[in-house]
Amino acid sequence: MNNKQSIFTLSLICWCLISSTMAKAACHPDIIKMAPDSRYILSFEEDMAIVFDKKTNLTWQRCSHAQQWSFINNDCSELSGFFNAGRWTQALAAPLKLFHPLDDENVIEQTDWRLPNIKELASLVETACENPAINSDIFPNTHSSRFLSATATAPVTINRVTTIWYVDFTSGLVRGVGFSSGGVVRLVRSNGQP
Repeated sequence: MNNKQSIFTLSLICWCLISSTMAKAACHPDIIKMAPDSRYILSFEEDMAIVFDKKTNLTWQRCSHAQQWSFINNDCSELSGFFNAGRWTQALAAPLKLFHPLDDENVIEQTDWRLPNIKELASLVETACENPAINSDIFPNTHSSRFLSATATAPVTINRVTTIWYVDFTSGLVRGVGFSSGGVVRLVRSNGQP
């Protein structure tokens, strides 16, 4: 094996190790899971992977707004150039933009998707896991990042400092951030079991 092949092989091994740590949460075996696989029912709707939460009676998108389900890899794949929902006002409009960003004709007809409130979003936290603090078998490739909720301090005005509540899925903590800050979005709907 020459030097180029050795470097390529070593690079490939390192990339696989790094990407595998990003895909799965680090879960503590001694802590009882609050969001076990048995709590969820997985299904598909219009080529979108969805999950019904039997505990909360909410239906979630398995992938964040900046991802799409990959039937080849059986997980959520990043859409090129899309990660952040941007500012909170853009996140609130995310349900209106439920389409594959690279194909304007593939519009999702379901109109009852919305940004979750902070209580709903926090219900996804898996306290036995971190980095991300979510059941990564049910919600694969979830970013250890700030996921925005629809909950804000009232009144919401442009001229006043407003706190937007989010879940930091690195640790599972609920925190507040300023009105103009951005984050990731996972949409939900309240219409019960799919």
